[in-house]
Amino acid sequence: MELRRCASDIGHAVRDPGKKRVITEAAAATGVLVVDPVPWLCGAGGTCPVVVEDTFVYRDDSHLTESYAEAIAPVLEQTMTTLYGTDLSRHPEPVRPR
Repeated sequence: MELRRCASDIGHAVRDPGKKRVITEAAAATGVLVVDPVPWLCGAGGTCPVVVEDTFVYRDDSHLTESYAEAIAPVLEQTMTTLYGTDLSRHPEPVRPR
């Protein structure tokens, strides 16, 4: 089976590029940091696969499978810890990258 044929180019995978701009602007206005998931969903060359190793990435045209979400959870956790520290029991102030 040629699943590579099902991969999307990042330009097609991100359907509403204006949405990212609006979210980023709103986050900046409220002091919130945005974590961009694209590096976990698309390769450096701009190809967004539907399968990574033996895990399907999407359950439909825009939602991650539970399996892939679980697979990338440690990476998200590391990112959140870097941004906010380890105590997330309160509304933390983000650690701004220098």
